[in-house]
Amino acid sequence: MLLALLTIMAFGVKQKKLFGPAPKRRPSGFGKTKWVPGVHSKNRHILYVIVAAIIIAAIYFLASGWNGVYSISQNNTITIGLNKSIVIRSGASGQSFAVGFLGTSDNVSTFFMGRTPILANPVYKILLSPQQVVNFSTSSTTTADLQIKLVSVTVSGAVVEFVHVPSTFGLRASHFELFNQTASPSPQTTTFTTTVTQAQKTTAATTTVQQSSGFSSSDAMLAVNESEYGILMNNLRALYLKDTQCTSAVYNSTFYQRYGSSPSGPNAYSSVRDTTPHDISTSVVQVRGPAFVVTFNAVSYSSITNGPILRLGVNASAGTITNATFEGMFQGSTFTEVNQTYHSQDSVTNYCGAYVP
Repeated sequence: MLLALLTIMAFGVKQKKLFGPAPKRRPSGFGKTKWVPGVHSKNRHILYVIVAAIIIAAIYFLASGWNGVYSISQNNTITIGLNKSIVIRSGASGQSFAVGFLGTSDNVSTFFMGRTPILANPVYKILLSPQQVVNFSTSSTTTADLQIKLVSVTVSGAVVEFVHVPSTFGLRASHFELFNQTASPSPQTTTFTTTVTQAQKTTAATTTVQQSSGFSSSDAMLAVNESEYGILMNNLRALYLKDTQCTSAVYNSTFYQRYGSSPSGPNAYSSVRDTTPHDISTSVVQVRGPAFVVTFNAVSYSSITNGPILRLGVNASAGTITNATFEGMFQGSTFTEVNQTYHSQDSVTNYCGAYVP
């Protein structure tokens, strides 16, 4: 509304230039007068259109439940009402985006997201299951600077976590379809190649795919990403990527607060720095028909922890996980144990949660 008032005032100041001199009346015979428009009276219609557009836009935002702009500089957890929208501003690009929650079907929630003004920019459809994480680029590049996580859903809205991600992580942006109100919800999957730099070392976590005709790797990953195993691996990957910013001073302080003593020996920062994974890669191999094997691999600088950590058998036709085996640094562990480890490390609010045993 403030924008509308300022616009009207601006046009008022320039009224003489825009509309020309005031209308005049001149004799037209028999004592009558005739109306003569100003030189630029046709431009009066432009003002009406602009003012109407501003008023309509203001009504749209008010009806949509716009509650101001949320600045995303670190981590922000925001509740979005059903059929409501919010506006967020990226701490990286400075761009503002409208984000709306449209509802949930079959445990998949549908959101829309588009740069403001939303009527002048592409609007994307984002599909999320609870605890699922996707990567978004606010600067329209292939490198993500914002992670979006669906925390929970209620009958009246959704709790969504927005996490600022430094571009130095090299996190690959997910692919999103353009918004189409007639489209039925279906989770999106992404294959990616990520380059991570840490301590003057560079390594690549690459998704490799082998497939034949019929069912594709996307069918297999669709089932994996909806499963508790896929959600856990995606969460662990986000944790490892975030904690590449851990430093010796922060780690030592965190360790002392948890255990009451300074770390030493195998728990010293110099020891855990290389053995802690900094990424997780995924490989998909089609065995036969709808049968696939999906392997999650920890990426670290140490041969002790580098390599496969979870191998899943997948029936892409049924969309189910047929078997699951933890390997490598998680060998012999159950899903519950690995999940508890993740939540314990994720509860550390600085950048060293993954480093602390």
